[in-house]
Amino acid sequence: MAESITGILLAGGRSRRMGQDKALLRFGRLSCIEQVQSALSVVCSDLLISANASRSYDFLGLPRVEDQYPGQGPLAGLHAGLKAARTSWSLVSACDMPLVTEGMASDLARMVRSLTPMGKVQAVVPVAEGRPQPLFAAYHDSAATVLEQRLQRGELRMMDALGELTVKWVPLEELAVCESLHRWREGLFNMNEPKDYERLKGLHRL
Repeated sequence: MAESITGILLAGGRSRRMGQDKALLRFGRLSCIEQVQSALSVVCSDLLISANASRSYDFLGLPRVEDQYPGQGPLAGLHAGLKAARTSWSLVSACDMPLVTEGMASDLARMVRSLTPMGKVQAVVPVAEGRPQPLFAAYHDSAATVLEQRLQRGELRMMDALGELTVKWVPLEELAVCESLHRWREGLFNMNEPKDYERLKGLHRL
């Protein structure tokens, strides 16, 4: 029987550069957060949203967890999600990545389920052209302890936190099975500014 995996939707960003909540921007028929929810739901037994006190995401019907360390960025959101998860492994995605696909989620889940217990891996992180992608990755619940220690010290850089974990870095060329390499590269694009949103809409004629 395949190991159960929780899906964590990271939606706590302030979207300052975008000027509005990135997760709620429409991308085709769905909002960005709904696109991510749809992709993760294929392989995740449970889904939850890591966000602030806003009720903006109540329409999704998913449990919402708030940061135990408010205002501390994605590290705090990831920590809160891992603490709330009821499974050993969680698949995590930022909600400003509307091109994430079911195939990408399936590839990441496949990699997690291929791990041997003796390896003690705490994170599975895709690497695209030499650049790690920690906000579309998988994390073991044991990583929460390391994240909490860093949050208590005010050390918030995600890549520095990964340096304290046992990480399996996976090039996209090894991950791309259920999804094509092209779609993987495209799917990891995250929106930060209005021009990014307009570019994606133009490329996909939305």
